[in-house]
Amino acid sequence: MKITKLLYIVTLSLGLLSSCAFTGSNMVRGGFYIVGLDMLYCTSETTCIHEQAHRFDAQNGFISSSIDYQVAVTSYTMTNTNGMWSHEIINYQSSWSELYAQMYQAVDGNVSLMPVELQRFYQ
Repeated sequence: MKITKLLYIVTLSLGLLSSCAFTGSNMVRGGFYIVGLDMLYCTSETTCIHEQAHRFDAQNGFISSSIDYQVAVTSYTMTNTNGMWSHEIINYQSSWSELYAQMYQAVDGNVSLMPVELQRFYQ
């Protein structure tokens, strides 16, 4: 019985510590979005736009993880080598989810400023 209680306490403590580390590291960047809690935190308008894109992505079935989105972004990049963001997309080193949010942030949430081929993923 004592071992079970100790195990619960250790598990709870580790969970709380890891969530604090996650929150702390993301606060330094100015914001975060926690999917399971639908919790959005941001410190500036720009960061809020970025985090709202993460929320929209999650609430719509993780568009950024879909093959359709990834093919459309790759196709846009390959057919528009001098197009908006093409060079940045080719050299991008993070996740599709971050790319999705970065692109939305880059146009300040105004989807009509995005390449027409990609607008459908943000509406």
